[in-house]
Amino acid sequence: MRLFIGIDVPEEVKEKAELLEQEIKSLQGSFTFVKKEAMHITLNFIGEVDEQKAEAATKALSSISIARFPVSFEGVSYFSPKFIKVVYLGISKGVQELKTAFSIIGNALAEAGVPYEHSLPYVPHFTIARVKYIKDKAPLLNLIEKHKSEKFGDFEVGAIALKKSTLTPEGPVYENLYELKLL
Repeated sequence: MRLFIGIDVPEEVKEKAELLEQEIKSLQGSFTFVKKEAMHITLNFIGEVDEQKAEAATKALSSISIARFPVSFEGVSYFSPKFIKVVYLGISKGVQELKTAFSIIGNALAEAGVPYEHSLPYVPHFTIARVKYIKDKAPLLNLIEKHKSEKFGDFEVGAIALKKSTLTPEGPVYENLYELKLL
């Protein structure tokens, strides 16, 4: 099964992200958009594991404690400047807390023998679109510039989940296998 550790985001943020996706859809290019029900912040990507490693991941996550913290979404940015591969909402508040959670969870996973991707530096973000192809990146860069200071919402992180990702032709379907309630 394919697993990752993530944080669900509030509906209001998802709705604003969907409006931004509509703007991107108007551009000439090929994009894969994150569906509203699948929108989240990824902390640790585990990947394909067997049932035993899934149980070890659950045990690792249940063994830690993390305090609640606020997150603010602000601005739009992208990864891979030459080709623009991913467009995402930026995080202006809660960055250090997300990095700390990434590290604490990563250490717990490693101690439990659960492999995970941990390329550094971890950049907290909220993916909204993957760019397969774009004829002219200038309109996309203009759109990103237009929204670079826009506020998309705030919330308090109250839980972090171990999520199972089932890939389907319509996109991934996520299911929470375990939820760590924050203090």
